[in-house]
Amino acid sequence: MVYVMQSPARLPGRGLATYVRAESPDRFQFREGRVLAPVPPPAVFEFDGTSVDLGMLDFLPNNVSLPVAGPRAMQVLSRYAGEDYQPLPAVVRTLDATSTEFTLLNITCTVNALDREKCVVDYIEGTSAIMGFRRLAYRDDGMGSRNLAREAEYHSHILLSQKLVAELRAVNVTGATFRRPESMVL
Repeated sequence: MVYVMQSPARLPGRGLATYVRAESPDRFQFREGRVLAPVPPPAVFEFDGTSVDLGMLDFLPNNVSLPVAGPRAMQVLSRYAGEDYQPLPAVVRTLDATSTEFTLLNITCTVNALDREKCVVDYIEGTSAIMGFRRLAYRDDGMGSRNLAREAEYHSHILLSQKLVAELRAVNVTGATFRRPESMVL
């Protein structure tokens, strides 16, 4: 089964972290599904909470929907999806401290997992590029041998295998939810 990673509805602090564009690399390069060389400078995020609030998170929800993982999540990810991402440095500024304990996951692979027979797709006018979905479905075998990937036709979706989701849930990670596509509100 395929799951989609999303930010949770409730967060510690005052909400999503903000990507500091003026101090960070172009965020769109992290959605391409390829290894980046040379390694870009650290991505910088501002979190409107304290370092205690940040310490309660295993994933850092943010306004640009990039996967940013803390140490506990990284232990699971490195064990079960280490071939599927490039770990990149991230800096998170809180109201009372600066942390370098989080890692930006540059997901380096894409999969063609969409179930075209069940999806209802909205396209960008005049193109074949997907703008969004009215109904979303992924093939159960869509991840192939991958545990973490981006959808090849819609890079905004971060996809996880059932195995990876089970391992992340087993340690009760916080800061992200993992949803089956049919349960998502579009």
